[in-house]
Amino acid sequence: MSRLKKQAKTELNQLVKSIENRMSDFETAVQDLKDLKETLSEVDDEIIARAAINAQKIEEMNRGYADNKIKMVNTAVKELGKVIITREELDELRSQVEKVKTESMETIATEVASHKKSLDEKTEQALKVQTLQHECETAQLNAEAEAHKKEVLNLKDNLERMVMELKSQKKLTADLAGANRPQQQTQAQAPQ
Repeated sequence: MSRLKKQAKTELNQLVKSIENRMSDFETAVQDLKDLKETLSEVDDEIIARAAINAQKIEEMNRGYADNKIKMVNTAVKELGKVIITREELDELRSQVEKVKTESMETIATEVASHKKSLDEKTEQALKVQTLQHECETAQLNAEAEAHKKEVLNLKDNLERMVMELKSQKKLTADLAGANRPQQQTQAQAPQ
């Protein structure tokens, strides 16, 4: 065979071998792609399964978080000595307080008017009693003052009478002493 044929045959063999190698590589690559597709499908299924599990766990965590948040708030509120109520309950309580306040104010006004009338009557009676007591005390004091005046006048009259009696006693004593003096002088002169 000729050199050219040999050379062409060699080149052809090399090309066929190269094609066979490439075919083998292609088949391996296709098989690898199939394996990768299966792996990706399995991973995708696992991701979907894990996503469902994670979604369930997140939902449980959110419920637990909400429950824990409520428990924490309730605990904090209890420690502060407070109570949690809803807006509706607060509005209802406010309405009840306003109603009780209005009724209480009316009751208080009625009671105050009643007590005021009673107090006015008691005050008027007490004032009358005090006025009568004052008049009685004034009358007693006036009577005592009159009695003292009469006693003072009696004492003055007695004092004047006693002063006059004393003067007349002195005069009498002086007259007696004057009448006895000439006799004493005569008696005193006689023993000499």
